[in-house]
Amino acid sequence: MNDPLADDLFTDAYRRLAGTLPAVAEPGAPESPRPSVRERLVRCLWFDQSLTTDALRTVSGERVRVLSPGWWNLEKGPDFLKAALRIGRGETQRGDVEVHVYASDWTRHGHQADPAYATVILHVALWNDTDAAFVTNAAGQPVPMMELAPFVAGQLDELAESVDPSDYPELAETGGGACCQRLSAMPQADDWLARFLDHAGDERILRKKERFGNRLAGRTLDDVLFEGFAENLGVKQNKSQMLQLARLAPYERLRAVATSSPDAAILRVQAVLFGLSGLLPPDGASAAGESDRSDLSDQSDLSDQSDPYVSSLVAAWQDARPQFDATPMAAGQWRFSSTRPVNFPTRRIAALGAIVAVSAERGLLKTLLDTMGERPLDRAARLRQLWSAWLENLPGGYWATHCVFGKKPFPRPMRLIGHDRAGAMIVDVIVPALLLHAREEEDVELERALHRVFVSHPRLPESNVTRFMERRLFGVRGDRGKVIRGARRQQGLYQLFRDCCEKGDLACRKCVLVAAVDRYGQSS
Repeated sequence: MNDPLADDLFTDAYRRLAGTLPAVAEPGAPESPRPSVRERLVRCLWFDQSLTTDALRTVSGERVRVLSPGWWNLEKGPDFLKAALRIGRGETQRGDVEVHVYASDWTRHGHQADPAYATVILHVALWNDTDAAFVTNAAGQPVPMMELAPFVAGQLDELAESVDPSDYPELAETGGGACCQRLSAMPQADDWLARFLDHAGDERILRKKERFGNRLAGRTLDDVLFEGFAENLGVKQNKSQMLQLARLAPYERLRAVATSSPDAAILRVQAVLFGLSGLLPPDGASAAGESDRSDLSDQSDLSDQSDPYVSSLVAAWQDARPQFDATPMAAGQWRFSSTRPVNFPTRRIAALGAIVAVSAERGLLKTLLDTMGERPLDRAARLRQLWSAWLENLPGGYWATHCVFGKKPFPRPMRLIGHDRAGAMIVDVIVPALLLHAREEEDVELERALHRVFVSHPRLPESNVTRFMERRLFGVRGDRGKVIRGARRQQGLYQLFRDCCEKGDLACRKCVLVAAVDRYGQSS
């Protein structure tokens, strides 16, 4: 039998193999016309508060104010511990939160009889498939319930695709899975697994490309690239917020305000972005003072406009405001807590503005393509370095030494985008977006160049997913580094996790890797 993993470039061999296997579904989940959603996604939505938080209500109609979503629980018991909530007109409550896809999962999982869930003060379900407004705990006491779906900020399918498991707390420790057992008994296992993960990595890029393609309808690839950069800069805490901001200020409209000298263009673009983000003084100061959460506590000096940069931003936003009819975001939507100051959303917004300003003359797509030169196949590694340098050397200005408005500057300048984040932006945004362009234009040479950039890209920083998957595949073996050598195979780990391991040990029986070893591994 021919090996289906012997193709080249961005191959769909992994997809063709996976397509022969039935999907893994959570046992006992109710049948529904609603889209398939993993419970982990619902946990991420709650943890990030990617919600219209000023409108949250329980099923019975009481207002819910989230002071703290709680700590992500990695052990048995409720999903989030020590949350702080204000429900209705009552005082602040502190306790646990349990999260499900469906409200009926509370009883399906037996929580109504489990004393471990007696500390739950709110049951959060994406969808309420019951007629009840409450659930009961083991003591027979009512626990209020909230349906999340009406309050999700953005399209659920987009959020599902954008949530990266590596952005969230560590996965539970694991040993080797069924794949590890089979690979251990397989001749030339490392070489075969390396080839498999190469094509799983290609599949992850293809799916990113398709996601960008879904956004392309009626718009330009510059818009899609801009949104991709914004989302990637948001990392986990502010990913949906950055995407929302990018849609309030589309790329082409921002280019229109970047029509002066480079320094002035950056200021004008950043003024629009900060104005629409709700973080520009004095509005940001007002919103920060009214916030129930401590996310903006480090922004206490927002109202100080004595700095020439801040006053210039305010003036530039007032001048550009008539060109943008969108309602600005609320400052309270942005997450500052649990984020390193150099990654605060203020610095990420500044970086996004700099990307627009430095590409405004030619546009994002042409700027990236022009970097490739006439013979990109001869210089794939150099091209990757050029793209990385372009991102890492964005003009920092005020934000090279500040993390928020009005605070004391850093003792030394810091890049707006560091080396690791630039690498992630190349893999997650530039390669799949330009691949979409290459496929539409039937530009085979461009696709080959992009594939070589991808193949040559070194490993990105470790994450909880890559560590989890390496333990799953290799067990206690110490030679995993011989296989997971670059970003391409790391992306393969993410793809395999998303398709199989994320769903639990049950998925091993229908795992694409296990099936591939059984079918083709012994003949490799």
